[in-house]
Amino acid sequence: MQFLATLIFLYVEIPLSLGRRWNVPQSPPTVYNRLRPISQKSKTVGKECSLIVDEIPDHLSRGKLRPLSRLCIRLNDTQLKARLRQVGDFNSRYMAINKTDARRLRDKLPSKFYQNNKSRVGQSGLTRLCAERTIVTSLPEGVFPRFIREVKCQGDSCLTNQGRCIQRFMEFTFIHFTGKYEFHQTVSYWPRIDIYTEVWDPYTQEIGICCECQRYNLGR
Repeated sequence: MQFLATLIFLYVEIPLSLGRRWNVPQSPPTVYNRLRPISQKSKTVGKECSLIVDEIPDHLSRGKLRPLSRLCIRLNDTQLKARLRQVGDFNSRYMAINKTDARRLRDKLPSKFYQNNKSRVGQSGLTRLCAERTIVTSLPEGVFPRFIREVKCQGDSCLTNQGRCIQRFMEFTFIHFTGKYEFHQTVSYWPRIDIYTEVWDPYTQEIGICCECQRYNLGR
């Protein structure tokens, strides 16, 4: 009996892991037989979208979308502005997003074009040597922002034909819609539905900002 009690004591006191190597069973890898690999569905074009909408439908509309396999979402102005700030900046002095903002730019336009040697700049007493005109231009569809404010040369000569008016530009970054949609993994949580969002890429464009008078070199 004493020997049996000793064996029971040793069995209780000695840790089970002592002298053993425990093999923790690994969970089997998850198999996604119904999903295409991300690399194969990273981008698509509009004609391959099952439906193109302006925003992700609410819970009440999800049931109607279950048969769809590819849902494409347009980006709104807030999202496009955020995308633009990733690659450049939004300059409200020269850019407008919509027609309402474009009207504000037009309201800032001078009532009369500046004429050579006749119009003064503010109260500084200085005279503009080149005639200028300020215009609001509408850019093509698929460009953001859509409207720009420019200052253009109205004439060619200055200083009583002793100089030339030179158009000056500043380069700004815009974004344009590529016609493609990119797979959005973080919001693709519906069964049998892949969600894609528009792809907008950057490009640069010059905007006229002033008209500068440069005098001809008449020699000494």
